[in-house]
Amino acid sequence: MTRNFRFQFAVLLSLLSLSNTRAAEPAKNDAPVKASLIADISNIRAGRPFTIGVLLEIEPGWHVYWTNPGDSGAPTVVKFTAPEGFVVTPDPFPIPHAFRQGKETAYGYDRGVVLTARVTPPMDIRIGAPVKFEASVNWLSCKEACIPGKASLSLEMKVKDHTGPASVDDFRRYGSIVSPISARPADIGSVQTKMDAVKHVETVTVHWKNPVNSIQLFPGADEGVTVSQISVKKTENDSTDITLKIETAADQKPASDRLGVLIAWRDAEGHMLGWETTVPIK
Repeated sequence: MTRNFRFQFAVLLSLLSLSNTRAAEPAKNDAPVKASLIADISNIRAGRPFTIGVLLEIEPGWHVYWTNPGDSGAPTVVKFTAPEGFVVTPDPFPIPHAFRQGKETAYGYDRGVVLTARVTPPMDIRIGAPVKFEASVNWLSCKEACIPGKASLSLEMKVKDHTGPASVDDFRRYGSIVSPISARPADIGSVQTKMDAVKHVETVTVHWKNPVNSIQLFPGADEGVTVSQISVKKTENDSTDITLKIETAADQKPASDRLGVLIAWRDAEGHMLGWETTVPIK
């Protein structure tokens, strides 16, 4: 999708939002995407962190998009709200899938995804107090055609002196562990980058501490940058070379001199893991 078309699409979504001044409601039962707000515990305990998440259940054949939709689509956007005193830290989005659409590549999710945030309650919260969390989410679901969707969600919980796990299957089935840039995963020893300024090709060399496979790289979104020709090659000495062509737009300056990327892999136990990091654009 061209940047001009994305701009036109964003304008269209804005007009649709302006035409409906009511608070958005959860997706209808016959829509291709059903949204709900869930938590991984049954009750809140003072000072004990837990996770909430927007669960998007997607009808077969449909998909929604990652933070970088790729060559087509629109990013999924979620915002969490909690009462005063609660600290909410959004997590990185789960590892997406790559969808080939003709000559274009898109990044997103089919079947379902849970978009999470870590919540830390205050220490002085009263036992028995009701607590309400809210989330707003916007997405574009596509099959042969595309349908924009949005929902305003809420979840009411109570503070108690005991708790237990909840929605375990949903978090396990639709989530994945993606570490932020500040927390390098144990599987990764080091990462080196090298840019060929003539060919505009970046080489990202990942040195692994443990055996891994199914290595992938997903580029982050920057309207001033185009990424193509991503290639992954396992080398000797437990290393992987990932190459990607990075070109900057003549009419738009990149948002930063570094591009966010998501490196994903399957660990020795078969779990898909990811790490958000950055690579230089030039």
